[in-house]
Amino acid sequence: MQLWDYIDGSCDDVDRERISVLINTDAAWKEIYAELIALQERIAGIEPEHPSLRFTKNVMEAVSTVQIGPAAKKYMNINVIRGIAALFIVMLVCAVGYSMAVGPWETVTGGNLARLNLNGLFNNSFFSAILFVNIVLGLALIDLVLRKRRLQNLR
Repeated sequence: MQLWDYIDGSCDDVDRERISVLINTDAAWKEIYAELIALQERIAGIEPEHPSLRFTKNVMEAVSTVQIGPAAKKYMNINVIRGIAALFIVMLVCAVGYSMAVGPWETVTGGNLARLNLNGLFNNSFFSAILFVNIVLGLALIDLVLRKRRLQNLR
């Protein structure tokens, strides 16, 4: 690598002098340097092959035989949207069902809902997780609807 840097001229002056001394004094360095110079001269003598003049026309003829598929009218499958909405609804039903099952209903007497204490219910981590997932899914659904509406307005 040091010899390649020396040949390319990409090493600094200190390394250049050190490698020059090694080439002049060490036979192994001199032999490898001669091989690399010969290799570089062979590589420099090779010209890259150019494609025939007919190459571009051949490629274009091959491409013209292939039929281009029609543009898709819908990029989003309606079943995916229904699945997201169903998941959102199921998560919401689960959250409401869980809150009704765990809620302190025994404190409600005689229809007096003022004494109902829901502080312990809404501080629960399970309820918070369900609420977070519902919010994220709701935002994703809103984003999907707005994107779809914007694409329809652009057409």
